[in-house]
Amino acid sequence: MKKLLSAFCALVASLSICCIAQAQDIRLYDLRCNSATNPVTIDDAHPALSWKIASTARGEKQTAYQIVVGLTENDVERSPVWNSGKVMSEQSVLVPYGGPALENGKRYFWKVKVWDRNGKETLYSAAQFWEMTVNTQDFMAAWISAPAVFDFQKLNRHRYAMIKGETHDFLEPMPLLRKKFDLKQNVAKATVYVAAPGFFELFINGKKVSDDILNPAFTNYDKTVLFSTYDVTTFLKGGANAMGVMLGNGWYNSTSKEVWGFDKAPWRNLPALKLQLEITYDNAEKQIVATDASWLATTGPTLFTALRQGEYYDARLEVPRWSEAEADEKNWQPVRRVAGPIGTLRSQKQPPVQVTQVLDAVKSQRLANGHIVYDFGQNMAGFVSLNVAGKAGSRLQFKYAEKVDANGAADQSNINNLLADSLFQVDRYTLKGGGDEQWSPRFVYHGFRYVEVWADGELPQLKSIQAKAISTSFESVGDFTCSDEVVNKIQQATRWSYRNNFVGFPTDCPQREKNGWTGDAQLACEGGLSNFNAATAYQKWLGDIRDEQQPDGNLPGIIPTPGWGYYWGNGPAWDIACIVIPWTTYRYTGDRRILQDNFTTMKKYVDYMHTRSPELIADFGLGDWIPVETETPVGVTSTGYFYYGATTVAKAAGLLGNTADQQAYQALAAKIKEAFHKKYYNPKTQTYANGSQTALSTALFHGLVPDNLVNTVRKKLVQAVHLKNDHIDTGILGARYMPHALTDAGEANLALKVITQTTYPSWGYWLSKGATTQWEDWEGEWSLNHIMFGDMSSWFYKALTGIRLDNNVPGFKHFIIKTEHTETLQWAKGKYESAYGTLSSEWKNENGRFVHDIEVPANTTATYYAPTGKAANLKESGKTIASQGIRIAGTEQGRVVLELEAGKYHFEMAGN
Repeated sequence: MKKLLSAFCALVASLSICCIAQAQDIRLYDLRCNSATNPVTIDDAHPALSWKIASTARGEKQTAYQIVVGLTENDVERSPVWNSGKVMSEQSVLVPYGGPALENGKRYFWKVKVWDRNGKETLYSAAQFWEMTVNTQDFMAAWISAPAVFDFQKLNRHRYAMIKGETHDFLEPMPLLRKKFDLKQNVAKATVYVAAPGFFELFINGKKVSDDILNPAFTNYDKTVLFSTYDVTTFLKGGANAMGVMLGNGWYNSTSKEVWGFDKAPWRNLPALKLQLEITYDNAEKQIVATDASWLATTGPTLFTALRQGEYYDARLEVPRWSEAEADEKNWQPVRRVAGPIGTLRSQKQPPVQVTQVLDAVKSQRLANGHIVYDFGQNMAGFVSLNVAGKAGSRLQFKYAEKVDANGAADQSNINNLLADSLFQVDRYTLKGGGDEQWSPRFVYHGFRYVEVWADGELPQLKSIQAKAISTSFESVGDFTCSDEVVNKIQQATRWSYRNNFVGFPTDCPQREKNGWTGDAQLACEGGLSNFNAATAYQKWLGDIRDEQQPDGNLPGIIPTPGWGYYWGNGPAWDIACIVIPWTTYRYTGDRRILQDNFTTMKKYVDYMHTRSPELIADFGLGDWIPVETETPVGVTSTGYFYYGATTVAKAAGLLGNTADQQAYQALAAKIKEAFHKKYYNPKTQTYANGSQTALSTALFHGLVPDNLVNTVRKKLVQAVHLKNDHIDTGILGARYMPHALTDAGEANLALKVITQTTYPSWGYWLSKGATTQWEDWEGEWSLNHIMFGDMSSWFYKALTGIRLDNNVPGFKHFIIKTEHTETLQWAKGKYESAYGTLSSEWKNENGRFVHDIEVPANTTATYYAPTGKAANLKESGKTIASQGIRIAGTEQGRVVLELEAGKYHFEMAGN
């Protein structure tokens, strides 16, 4: 009997191993919670869990999943707090946690396993975790600030006066704060929560706790104050410890005199700190170290910091071992407890700002006055990093610019005109002497390609100088190249401009303004999401939009704002960002929560446009900004966005189950479309408004043209482009619409020609003038680092690689591959890292044949529009389509339409 039982058990074990082995072609990877890897900032009751599936098998998909969640990594499977059980579903993205209520401050580990298309079970994935953030209402921490140790007569004179040069070097020192504390041995986990309006850098026992800079992100501090969260377990030790915090003004205490009034912001105050360190020992005992009156402060070596002006640092004033337990505290004074900002404390969930690239100078030039100008070969957002040696008291100055004048000196004339008679983008470093010194600014950044360096006397030995490029540290998810180097350079310039203009929040430029212009942000959104995983960064900024929206629905042109921009600088084409960004982000991620969070704001803004639009024509706000020559009536472009807003709110309402709003805004949209056509269409000329490229492409892009007139208006648009010798004649709005409208008209080749022209005006023209980023205007007279003309990157992906979203299926669960024929390109390739995995499209013309390699990630499908009208001309991996089991869905516009399951495909056909 024992032998029989043993044999039976062995058979069962063998069968189990066999079943698992059959599913081992599948690998589960890139597990995420709320789209982040091992986040420690979760405050959702039902975090969304996602995973990717890797498999070499064609047609692979998930048929079921099982999630387990536990409190320790080793006991996730044995003692879960939640076990989903086997769930029959293909869903592998944004699966909501469905277990017991989650506890603040606790870490939860989770694993997942799936069943493949044949019903075979995989092994569990490796464990990942998320950590719930704290309930800030339970914070023991108090707001603290540096004591009144400054010369207030001098300080006040400075704060309300212009900085006009050398006579104001006393400026306003930034404080250092510290706290010494004792710990027992065997710390199991330690998490610190830091709120510091302005900026902060946190050190524990002499080491900076992260690579983050310019942290936290800017908000309207009267509405929202973000706190950062760090796991600092490895920074602590048994016995004496110390924390030290450097504070910077940031946007909280702006001293610059400029047109937007940040120096008069209602929240403005001296930098403050609220910090809580929560320690858990091996025996589950807890200890809290928090900001209170026992903290100490002193002045630091940063003498001045203002975002648009610069930072001054005197290394002679550095405090030895200031963030270590052994520091001498005799010159430190007790902090002040302060009221702090009145905004609600919220966890910062977006990726932090970090250094993303370090560049060496490509050349340098010594000027007649002894100054040295370094050219880093790339326009960027960032600052210098130097290694220098010299006498104590020697002072270096660094002037940042995007261009140089005829003598080779740094020329700021295109970017320094909106600050009142002040030094602009100038950093200063005073040496302490005694050997090599390394320094970078901490609390400012600049927009620049060139840096002019000089000293107030003999030039110290500058052993090295580099440029550090910075941005919000979101992942790069898109990649595109082709056979045309002009296109490739435009793509790279666009990626640079997008990153340069996302330093905590989306901005217009990284030098002159650094403002969160809504129009720039909405125009750049899809191009940005085509290249970067910016969803959580947009979620943060949408919170800023909600904070700034007025009761009547009005929004300012810049967000966050100290109060400027509600009466000029805004309007439908700008503030439609409150609708464009959540909707576009939803389409790229499939995450409906962004619609739920912002639906009220979206709806309220459409209602606001409605109240401002007699006869349903929105004739207000900024229009097609910076056109080449022909101006388009504001009513055309603003009404286009009024219509877009109504249709999008209707779609969002339908997705959220709000049938009444869906029907109401569908009806409104239909009336707007009718009113637009009645107001602007001229049946004699068969054009809209003045027949400009922008007017025609606005009507086509937004779907405002009646079906029976679409082809007619498309022909008129093509004629309008030819009339300008195949050059663009639009501002920033038409520049986004026109390439897409031409492509829909079957004129992708013309769109590409317009984009790549090397004569004025064009993106290619910018390159011919040495551009490495997108410019603000076609002639290059203003900022040379803007992103508002940057949507053509999304066009490159859609038209040239063919990678397109399915309008009915968000998040690339199903997607489209449809390349457009162009006369000049010989090959193009692109890939996109979706929430399901890597999808790619790579084609080339080779020996008279069109060769196309496509990758469809596991658990997704795609529709391929092959550039041939006959299936017989098409081969996949050298075999007929039918023999490969690929379904032919039909023929459309001279293309064979194929439905592709997950897998890699190699198509060949006669040249297109």
